[in-house]
Amino acid sequence: MARICNFLFAFAIFILLHPHTSHAIVPNVSTDEAALLAMKSQVSSHPNNILKSNWSSSSPRLKVIHVISNNFTGAIPSFLSLLPNLRFMYLWSNQFSGKIPFSLSNITKLEVLGLQKIFLEGEIPREISDLCYLTVLDMQFNQLTGSIPPSIFNITTMQIIALTDNNLTGKLPITICDHLPNLERLYLSMNSLDGVIPPNLEKCRKLQVLLLVENEFSGTKRASQHNNS
Repeated sequence: MARICNFLFAFAIFILLHPHTSHAIVPNVSTDEAALLAMKSQVSSHPNNILKSNWSSSSPRLKVIHVISNNFTGAIPSFLSLLPNLRFMYLWSNQFSGKIPFSLSNITKLEVLGLQKIFLEGEIPREISDLCYLTVLDMQFNQLTGSIPPSIFNITTMQIIALTDNNLTGKLPITICDHLPNLERLYLSMNSLDGVIPPNLEKCRKLQVLLLVENEFSGTKRASQHNNS
C-alpha cells in the first residue's frame, strides 16, 4: 500500500511537470535532476511501468506542488528538499504522519508552505525561519507540540501564520510584531499558549484577523487613563 501511495504522489508531480516543459529555463540542473531521479526510484518497480517511457531527467524546474485532499500516507517525502526552485507546496488534507522535516528549509525560494490537516506531530523546526521569502505558513489542525520558534516571527515577508488546533505551548514573543510589517492574519486558536497577549500588536499595521481563542493567556485589561485635572 505504501509503495502505491508513493507511486501516486510521484505520478501527481509528474502530471504537474509534464504540461509546462516550455517554462524550463535551464533544464539540466543537478539538484532538479537528483530530485526527479529520487521520485523515479520510488515508482520504478511498479508492474505497469507507467512512467518508464515518459520520464526524462531534463524535466523543467518544479515550482508548484498541489496534491491536496488525497490519501497519501507516510512521512513527508525527503526528496522535496532537493527542489530549490519550489515556491508553492500544498499538501493539505492527506494522511501524512511523523514530524516536519527540518530539511524543508533547503527550499529557500518557498513562498507558501501548506501543511494543514495531515496528522503531523512533534515540534515546529526552528529551521523553518530560514525560509526568508515565506508569505504563508499553514500548519493548522495537526498534532504539533512544543513552543513556536520565535524566529518565525522575524520573517518579514510573512502575511499569514496559521497554527490553529495543535498542542502548542509556551509564550508569544513580546516583540511579535516588530518584524512582521506585512502580517494580515494570525491564527493561533485552540492551543495551550500562555502568558500575556503581546502589547505591541498595533505594530502589525496590516493585521486584519487575529484569532487567539481557547488558549491559556492571562493578565488584565488595561483601562484608559484620563487626566482629571
